[in-house]
Amino acid sequence: MSDKSITDLASITFVGGALGRLLQYGVYIAIARGLGAEALGVFSIGYVILNIASVVSRLGLDNAARKFIPVYRESGDQERLVGVVISSLGGAFVVGSIISLLIFVFLGTIRSTFGVSIPDEATFFLFGVPLLAVLSVGMAASRGFFNTTYAVYAKDIVQSGSAIILVGIAAFVLESIEFVVIGYSLSLLFGAIVISYYLLKLSGLSFSMKPKFELKKITVYSLPLMLSAVANYLVTWTDILMLGALLSNNAKIGQYQAAFQTTAMLGFILYSVNSVFPSIASGLYHNGDRKRLTNIYKSTTKWTGGFTILGSLYLVTYSSQVMSIFGNEFDGVKPMIAVLCVGYIANAVAGPAGYLLSMSQYERVESANTIVTALSNIVLNYILISQYGIIGAAVATGTSLVLLNTLRVSQASYLLGIRPGFSSIIKIVPGIMVSGIIFVSIKFIYPSSLIAALGAGVVGSLAFISVVYLFLFSERDQLLFESLS
Repeated sequence: MSDKSITDLASITFVGGALGRLLQYGVYIAIARGLGAEALGVFSIGYVILNIASVVSRLGLDNAARKFIPVYRESGDQERLVGVVISSLGGAFVVGSIISLLIFVFLGTIRSTFGVSIPDEATFFLFGVPLLAVLSVGMAASRGFFNTTYAVYAKDIVQSGSAIILVGIAAFVLESIEFVVIGYSLSLLFGAIVISYYLLKLSGLSFSMKPKFELKKITVYSLPLMLSAVANYLVTWTDILMLGALLSNNAKIGQYQAAFQTTAMLGFILYSVNSVFPSIASGLYHNGDRKRLTNIYKSTTKWTGGFTILGSLYLVTYSSQVMSIFGNEFDGVKPMIAVLCVGYIANAVAGPAGYLLSMSQYERVESANTIVTALSNIVLNYILISQYGIIGAAVATGTSLVLLNTLRVSQASYLLGIRPGFSSIIKIVPGIMVSGIIFVSIKFIYPSSLIAALGAGVVGSLAFISVVYLFLFSERDQLLFESLS
């Protein structure tokens, strides 16, 4: 695969990821503006349950699809390729349906055993569990073909686009949190149908061929990664579950979720890279091209780290103006945003280190990382939420993200001899400083204007890009920039 094709894939997922994140962010804003902080808290609890159940339902099959599809595609083994796609999609749907049914049947036991306050309205999300599992596995499978366009269409355009329309109608017209959840679940159905159609178009699904299934091989690889995926998800979402158990205040949970999702917007750059990197890493490692794998990893960490630091600086400077979009109930969350930014910077500087390990035969190491961090996160959340409420949840989550990525980077360095581009990130600090001066200056002149804050983001970003392009670009950066252009 050429540099141009790699950067083309990244650029597609960058644009699609940005659009998808904005639309998802719009869903949270619509709920907060239409129904208030308490309704956003209810939605958040249900959304966490939906995603955790979906991650378990996938059984790590999304990672298996990313791992084996490039290999079978390279060798021309179409029967096994189709077998991987069918078993991955089918397994995710069947297991997702079973898990949804079990949660519904034992909902009362779950509430009493774990002490989590699960609102009745949130249980409508159970219909979406197998649909989200199929959508996620299907997206991973399409990326195994080195095609990111179809995943963008299915998730970022069809699913996210229909979600904001349906949620907006439910929040502002029907004024019902139940219909908000039903509408969001219906959007997952649309996304699952679209990604299945595109897999058929890519010849990943076929009605005229007898597939060869290698269930044992796929299962041995995928199950450890399922544990890793669940643990990784818990690192991010334990805070919502623990807030539900310890505070039982949906309005506070809604406020925290607004702050968290605002900070999570920083992750869309890394998301776009992660959607492409696993398949590339698998292919390069399989072919023994360690040098190229190292160069790609260093390049991605340089830019994910640089842009995330820039975004964090902006959010900390203009947190009050940004949070005013959600309404008057969301004042006073600036400390949470600052703490969470630290965690996302650690995430971005490490880059796709977790995928680097899992695609280079160290998937069990990555599983151990996320399991240890998830357990630590549970303990931290319990202690800090009990003492400090929602700010304690932010500290616990930020600390856990730093711990997880420190482990990943250390192990990638020791086991593979591959390190992030720390020195390259330092070289673009002058560009970040110029943008920071712009942010602070405009904030000083217009201290409370949302329009000025948006303008500062545009001007500061353009200044950063200009400084880096004119003075701080290396020869390799120039080639990557021209490819993306």
